[in-house]
Amino acid sequence: MQKTIFSDEQILDYYKTLPEVTAFYDVYDDADTVFEDNTISYFAGDGDDFSVRMNLELDSHYDIENITFHCYAKRVHQMDVAQESIFAFLGKKHM
Repeated sequence: MQKTIFSDEQILDYYKTLPEVTAFYDVYDDADTVFEDNTISYFAGDGDDFSVRMNLELDSHYDIENITFHCYAKRVHQMDVAQESIFAFLGKKHM
């Protein structure tokens, strides 16, 4: 992971108001967050049954390159949700 002048906390704070992130936390209020290798991962679920993970993939300037959303059942990848369908999957109107 490259060293930066920004702390992980500053980057996480910057993106916490992104509409996709707030929609994710509206549905999965017990979600956890990890920032590693220029990817912020938001994940929820117990892993044994159903779990979800949304990744914000950042470039070297910490701008979003891509948002991915994955669903798992019993720790096996089941499906991806396209970036343009994340709000529909979460049952939210586009914010």
